[in-house]
Amino acid sequence: MHGVPLKIVGVSLPYLVCGMLNPGGDHSGPVILDTRKVRVCRLTSEHVNAIVDFKVEDEDEDSPTMTPEMLEEVMAQQARSSEENEE
Repeated sequence: MHGVPLKIVGVSLPYLVCGMLNPGGDHSGPVILDTRKVRVCRLTSEHVNAIVDFKVEDEDEDSPTMTPEMLEEVMAQQARSSEENEE
C-alpha cells in the first residue's frame, strides 16, 4: 500500500510526527517518519477536502479499522518499497 495521507503535527529534523488523515477529518497515530528514509509530498487542498468530506457510515463492531499496529506495518512496507526502488 502506497500513499497514506498524513498530517504533519510536529517536526524535529530528520523526524516528522504525523497523524494519518481518516475519512471525516479525524486523525490516527502518531506516526513518526524519518525523512532520510521516506519521501513526502504536499497534497492539494482538493485532495485533503475529498478525504475529510468522505461520508463514513456508522461503524458496527465487525467493521475493520486501522489499528496503530496496522498503520505501523503499512509505513514499514512503504519504507521497504522505497529502499528497493532506490537500488
